[in-house]
Amino acid sequence: MFCPKCGTQLEDGSAFCAACGSPTGFSSQPQADPPPGQAPAGPSAARVATQGAIAFLKDYLKNPVAAARAQVAQHSMTTPLILLGIQAVVCGLALFSLLSGLCGIVRYLAWA
Repeated sequence: MFCPKCGTQLEDGSAFCAACGSPTGFSSQPQADPPPGQAPAGPSAARVATQGAIAFLKDYLKNPVAAARAQVAQHSMTTPLILLGIQAVVCGLALFSLLSGLCGIVRYLAWA
């Protein structure tokens, strides 16, 4: 089970997140099964993962190093590695653009 606000993995049946303190929406009392044809109450795994990724990105934009260290401490390397790949591509494109511009200037000066 994961916190719907910050995405931290929680013990099953936790009423509050140990990391951010927000209520998880789960009570300690067992819930009855939903009637047939009706979806179970509570957030889906995809929604929890999306919310965890959004919370990470918000933290990452504020302080990238601290956010990455927090993910590593939780033994979750997926998001930091994806962001590292994105940063590498963006830096590569910026470098390509810069070098293309410099080559254009050199060609222009050589023709002059």
